[in-house]
Amino acid sequence: ELIFIESLKDSNSLIRSHAGLGLSLIGPKTIRPLLNALLDPDVSVRRNIEGYISKNIPVESILHEFKDSVNLRHSIKVTVKDLLDKYVLI
Repeated sequence: ELIFIESLKDSNSLIRSHAGLGLSLIGPKTIRPLLNALLDPDVSVRRNIEGYISKNIPVESILHEFKDSVNLRHSIKVTVKDLLDKYVLI
């Protein structure tokens, strides 16, 4: 998991995109770095990440994963708010 998160910072957009795929396949516990990856400067990486999230991580699984953690739910909310404040996604 950590190698994928670190790879989201790689200078190569293809590596960043593939790291997003890897994280999405791990599941909902990786949603925060994936949401942050939606701020990638490369539009193709953002589009790929968006697709990986929607295909591989259903909203219900995110809600279930974080149902007992107020702090993590808050962290995700802040990340989503930042995304909405900074960009109109794709």
